[in-house]
Amino acid sequence: MHDAVQAMLPRIDYPELLLEVNGHTGYFEVMPHLSGSEARRPDLDICQAGVLVARSCNVGFIPVAKALTLSRLLGVEKGYFHHESIAAASAGLVVPGTMRDSLFILDSLHRLDAIEQPDIVTTDTASYSDIVFGLFAICGYQFVPRIADIGDA
Repeated sequence: MHDAVQAMLPRIDYPELLLEVNGHTGYFEVMPHLSGSEARRPDLDICQAGVLVARSCNVGFIPVAKALTLSRLLGVEKGYFHHESIAAASAGLVVPGTMRDSLFILDSLHRLDAIEQPDIVTTDTASYSDIVFGLFAICGYQFVPRIADIGDA
């Protein structure tokens, strides 16, 4: 079954897909620069796609820097990939990965505009405390922190 589904999927280059989605949605165009500047280089969308490829595939900038310069990728990441910019571009809820991200998750759940709400919320153990378990329970959620790399323990 897996092979049949795999055979039906189109072969597409991931950066090309990101640029095509950007062409339909304008995702990159609404990402404000950290400085507030509205000046945009013509290749900015390609650099933003490069940053997304490097980070979402967890490969880092070196493989992506073969097509784009490392300093340009770093500058685009620092200038455009910050909390406010991602929130503006996604028009959604952004949960920062912090020691207390569970409180941001709970806030996001209350602002979630969806018909079906989740029953279980899973996160890592860095964001748990007895108070967090209680807050989630009062709100009707089961909070389930997971220990990273438990299979190796």
